[in-house]
Amino acid sequence: GAKVSLMGADLSEARAAGCKLDASALDGVRADASIWVGASLQASSLTKATFIRADFSEAELAASTFHFSVMKQANLSRAKLGAAKLTKVDLFQSLLQGADLSAADCRRSNFFGSDFTQTITTHARFERSNVKRTLLAGQR
Repeated sequence: GAKVSLMGADLSEARAAGCKLDASALDGVRADASIWVGASLQASSLTKATFIRADFSEAELAASTFHFSVMKQANLSRAKLGAAKLTKVDLFQSLLQGADLSAADCRRSNFFGSDFTQTITTHARFERSNVKRTLLAGQR
């Protein structure tokens, strides 16, 4: 089971930098403008949640599920999202510079205007996603 259940909680503007919430349930949370810098939420469930302008830079999010979440203008720079499920997620104008999306499932999501500079996308899936106006400069 989940370590912690915060399902449906209002975490708007929460300061959760460095927190350890692996294998936790955050489904349906509202966490706009929240700070998760360096936090660990590996194998956690964050479905149907709202993280508009949230900062997940350098967060450990491997194998987490963000299905149907709204993450417009979120900062996921250098976040580790290997094998994460980011299906039907709205990541409009999000920052993904240097993030690790290895084997992530990003199908049917909106990445319009997002920055993928130096993002690792090996084996990631983007079928039926909106990748218009993204910055896709890969690693050299």
